[in-house]
Amino acid sequence: FRCFTNGVAGSNNWMLRGTGISDVLITGGATAAPHVSTFVYDSSVPEIKAYLDGSLQTTVSQSAISLSGSGPFKVGAYSGSTNLSGRMDEFRMYSHALTAAEVAAVWNQTLPLIVNEYPYCQNFDNSPGNWAEGGTQISWEHGEPNNSIISAANSPDNAWVTNLDGNYNNDELSYVSSPEFDLSPLVDPMIGFYAIRNLQSGTDGVQFQISTDSGATYSALGSSSSSNWYNSNSVSALNAAVQNPNGWTGTQTSWTYMQHSLASFASDTSVLFRFLLASNGSNVSEGFGFDDIIVAESNDLKLVSLIYSDTICGNSATTIRGLVCNNSVIDQNGFTVDIDTNGNVVSATISDTLQVCGCDTFDLFTFNSSDGGTWNFTAELNNSGDVNAANDTASGVIFAYPSPKVYASGGGTKCEGETDTLTFTFVGTSPWNLSYTDGTSTQYNGNVTNPFTVVVTQSGNYQATGLSDA
Repeated sequence: FRCFTNGVAGSNNWMLRGTGISDVLITGGATAAPHVSTFVYDSSVPEIKAYLDGSLQTTVSQSAISLSGSGPFKVGAYSGSTNLSGRMDEFRMYSHALTAAEVAAVWNQTLPLIVNEYPYCQNFDNSPGNWAEGGTQISWEHGEPNNSIISAANSPDNAWVTNLDGNYNNDELSYVSSPEFDLSPLVDPMIGFYAIRNLQSGTDGVQFQISTDSGATYSALGSSSSSNWYNSNSVSALNAAVQNPNGWTGTQTSWTYMQHSLASFASDTSVLFRFLLASNGSNVSEGFGFDDIIVAESNDLKLVSLIYSDTICGNSATTIRGLVCNNSVIDQNGFTVDIDTNGNVVSATISDTLQVCGCDTFDLFTFNSSDGGTWNFTAELNNSGDVNAANDTASGVIFAYPSPKVYASGGGTKCEGETDTLTFTFVGTSPWNLSYTDGTSTQYNGNVTNPFTVVVTQSGNYQATGLSDA
């Protein structure tokens, strides 16, 4: 079969045509404007439905269609020619006939990009997170659990579980697979997540698997001897299905944190994960759930930036703050930040707990900039066991205008009728705005220069009451 435009299809249209296929036309799908055209063959009817941008355009009854062939299957080509003009952004094939709801849900959904920014923190609350179920006798569902043991997600409201409100299936061999990960930005990668289970002990189980060949093959990550990982090395259904008996089995009634090193895959640019469930032919239970997955460094804090104003009016308490993010699979506290300011080194101790995937700002150094000047500073984060020193430093420069100051001179003992001269001398940026008083009334003079003199005839206690500069 082939899908083409122009000719008998007509301008701006797509036609699906092939041996044993009644022509199916999508009108307006081949215009200069971007569109998504979807053909769905349902062998149970049989029929082909055609959708444009998620909306059903036409349904064409078909005879039974054989889709077998020797290949090759070509996209953007016909026979020996390559006649696709313009641009095709995406081409997708699905393993089953999509429902109208599935077409509406996926037609405008961007294919998941590879994950290469860390920490990767997915709580599944707003979506399945580009994780997807597959296999046989599938019971995996994304949503809000409502069972006796698996009664809620670890972090409300949603998680991935086997059957949100019932049991998994007999003879099930199913999985939930991840999007693709590029682990090369990480120095010492690890994966962590929360899990809960109610499985037929010793027979049914779940195994965490990893693939480095785009999903062609998977292998178990770790074994029962791995710390904080599988609880069994003798799960019979797993052994029968994948010839590896390591996995989780039995019952754990509360959400429990699991983690494992991915150090062996630190240089891999294409990695897939999946949770594989295998069951025998009898005695099913609620199953398995996972939530709140993180892929990050084993131990890493990142000094993201220093927070300050680069040009200020000098003051008695200028503060430099730091934004620190936890790029680890564990909570962090008790770290320090050393900051060197014009050769003066001070250390700030952070006792607050910075949670997994969390960021926070902290006061690092406060100094007096009233006299003005330039401060060059470099900050370095110190975290015991940190695996990535490349993200531990930040630097900056602050220029401070001196705070305006005024000094008054003159005065003394005078006889009645004599005058005197007061002199106001300023520090800061000209011109200045000055307010002063004789103890009874206040005078204001704007835009004065240095020095500023005032001839006074009244006795009193003269002093400046207000000052600002440019």
